[in-house]
Amino acid sequence: MLDLTPRLSDRALPRVVSDFRLAGYLHLDDLGELLARCRNHPGALRLRPFVEVGGAPTRSEFEDAFLAFARRFGFPRPEINVRVAGHEVDALFRDERLIVELDGFEYHRDRRSFERDRERDAATLAARFETVRVTWARLTLKAEREAARLHAILHDRRGPKRIS
Repeated sequence: MLDLTPRLSDRALPRVVSDFRLAGYLHLDDLGELLARCRNHPGALRLRPFVEVGGAPTRSEFEDAFLAFARRFGFPRPEINVRVAGHEVDALFRDERLIVELDGFEYHRDRRSFERDRERDAATLAARFETVRVTWARLTLKAEREAARLHAILHDRRGPKRIS
């Protein structure tokens, strides 16, 4: 990984790191030790943020793009691929109790996935987590509008706690 990194684009690097982690070929603790030993290696500087941020590996280019979107527009770093109310969610802003589901058409066009998504939304809402669904087009082609909307939602979720 250290030798491969200098040849990867900024877009490809997060995907490769996540794929290596998912396959079990790369562990952040081991990578951290390697980077400490090889501080001056050309790939070390680009790999260091992965060790510092930690968290679960992403599973798709869409998740990588959402993390880049969050950085670009000044959002707190969401947790990725975590469980809420017994269901795995794509992205979570835990303090605001807001889930972001990244909905690509190719994975959500059959009855089973449609029903599964509605079941997850109902279960997480019952646990007081709201869900926002974001499409690739809105994330990439209308990024400023999507960022403004998501900032407003997060701001409202941080507001005064309601007594129930």
